[in-house]
Amino acid sequence: MTLLTQIEEGISARQVKDFQQKFQLTVQDMAFLMALSRKGYYNLLEHEKLSRQQSERFLNVQQVYEQALESLESIENIYQWMHTSHGYLERVPFEILDTFTGCAEVKAELIRLEHGVL
Repeated sequence: MTLLTQIEEGISARQVKDFQQKFQLTVQDMAFLMALSRKGYYNLLEHEKLSRQQSERFLNVQQVYEQALESLESIENIYQWMHTSHGYLERVPFEILDTFTGCAEVKAELIRLEHGVL
């Protein structure tokens, strides 16, 4: 299934919950990543499917975290890396994951890290 098809069909709330659990993210983390309040995040989980915009945002974040797992190899390493300032980004990666551009920048940094490009 292509990304566009997934966005059009809507990501299920179950997928979001599974992602949260897999990467050991808090409700506050997930609310931030989805650009929602805590209450907004809980409301999102009450629906069967996410809207197109929410699905797209979620898939962007998911891609970053999947790249992080490939590059950093453990949830503990991901947490530490995501919450530490890095030279190229000149900021803390997690703090910019609430935007599409931030997700792209963090993913690119992870790919550079994986390939030893500093």
